[in-house]
Amino acid sequence: MKINAGMIIAVVIHIFITLLLFSDPDKSQIGFLGLAVVIGNILGILLVAIGKKEAGYKTFMISSFVLVPIGLIGAKSARKELDEIKNEKFKDSLED
Repeated sequence: MKINAGMIIAVVIHIFITLLLFSDPDKSQIGFLGLAVVIGNILGILLVAIGKKEAGYKTFMISSFVLVPIGLIGAKSARKELDEIKNEKFKDSLED
């Protein structure tokens, strides 16, 4: 189980932003969008933790794109891990 540090940083930032949105009565409705992103991020991390790396990184990346530009931190970190998985599969195919 390898969870990229950038993904952890991104989910912490997303949680912080969501809490800020919910703390302002005028912006609390937008907080639900942030909450959906945080749930997607946590789901992605859980999928990685149980061994479904590719699905987890994709879930994290897609949910992070919603909070552009700050979501790009998490999306970039997840993309890096997906590229690594792709390279490993390619190397494995050469060995066969």
